[in-house]
Amino acid sequence: MGGITNRYFLPNDISGAGRTLDGGVPMVSRMIRDSLEYWVREYHVDGFRFDLMGVFRYLNVGDWPTT
Repeated sequence: MGGITNRYFLPNDISGAGRTLDGGVPMVSRMIRDSLEYWVREYHVDGFRFDLMGVFRYLNVGDWPTT
């Protein structure tokens, strides 16, 4: 099995923590949103901590669940 496509990452590492996901790519934003919804639904997580939130665009983050 191969690695994830390079199209899902920013060309530069702006996080300082390795390859940076590009939240502006619809499939990446969808993956993040679906993952958050799964954790809320299956594990009843009531909050998330994003230490590197600044690497994501505000426009895309607004689509992610808040509860």
